[in-house]
Amino acid sequence: MLYPIRIAYYIYLLLFLSVYTTSVRAEPVAPLTHIRQLTFDGNSIAPVFSPTDKALMAFTQHKYKGIYLLSTKEKQQGMGALSATSDPIKPLTKQEKSGFNFSWAQGGKNIIFRGQDEKNKTRHTGMVSIEKQQYIEFSGAAKTLSVPTVNRNTITFVQDKQEVSVDISQYQQGITGLAVAPTVPPPSIYARAGRIWVDEEAVSPATAQCWLPVVAPDGDKVVFECWEGLYVYRLSNQVLFFLDAGSSPRWGQDSTYLVYEQTEDDGHVITRADVFRIRYDGNEKQNLTANLDALVRRPSLSHDGQHIAFDIQGNIFIADIATNKEVR
Repeated sequence: MLYPIRIAYYIYLLLFLSVYTTSVRAEPVAPLTHIRQLTFDGNSIAPVFSPTDKALMAFTQHKYKGIYLLSTKEKQQGMGALSATSDPIKPLTKQEKSGFNFSWAQGGKNIIFRGQDEKNKTRHTGMVSIEKQQYIEFSGAAKTLSVPTVNRNTITFVQDKQEVSVDISQYQQGITGLAVAPTVPPPSIYARAGRIWVDEEAVSPATAQCWLPVVAPDGDKVVFECWEGLYVYRLSNQVLFFLDAGSSPRWGQDSTYLVYEQTEDDGHVITRADVFRIRYDGNEKQNLTANLDALVRRPSLSHDGQHIAFDIQGNIFIADIATNKEVR
């Protein structure tokens, strides 16, 4: 039999523990605020912020056809509903498959992509200027061609089983008219035969099939996808570690945080999709969209890390990432 004093003690203890565990969190709180829809055509996916301008992003359409430029400045000034055929959206290329895992070049003036010829289905790697829509092709037509990996001013791809690296700085000078200082070429990073390579060394797990390396802006870290999830390899200390289950990773410009998606399916269709932010070392994992009753896909961080873009059911959304201070 419990005495009244002991019963009161247990009640106090339970209340204390409930308050304590509620106030102390394993992960920092960073909910999304000021969520707003930018496109309304049901055909817009995979937004990627400019590395230099938080009010500018590029995105693609269903089946990754084409790349389009979107200015959120004009949207916030009351331009109205957006679609891929109206201002402030500007088409950069309408090539098939060009929107699959495209990347901004360093400096935010050009976009790198792998396109596909609509008739003969050959592929090619190219760069398009966001200001002049001038197009430069790097690879020529190829039957097999990997998605290019961007590492500062160097892009690397595998064409017909051969690794090819291109210094794009001189090409960017030709487009922009700005002189580019010569630099020491960074390591070539690419996917080949199910492995991720840094120069001629395979750095991904030997027993895993991996693909789509994405290099951090600082050039020291690369994240890539494998069947079991995401891995990060750090070049400076040659350390590889498993990050988390997920796909579609994108680095923040500080090279410290990245965002990615986690999905679940029933064998036929996706039934759950959330967006997470995490430090490159696996700490501070946050589910940013746990409170959204929607399939949230393909995230991207703004260059200042304060905003995030993603797509829901074929429309582009943008939101602010609240700080811990803002939600206390």
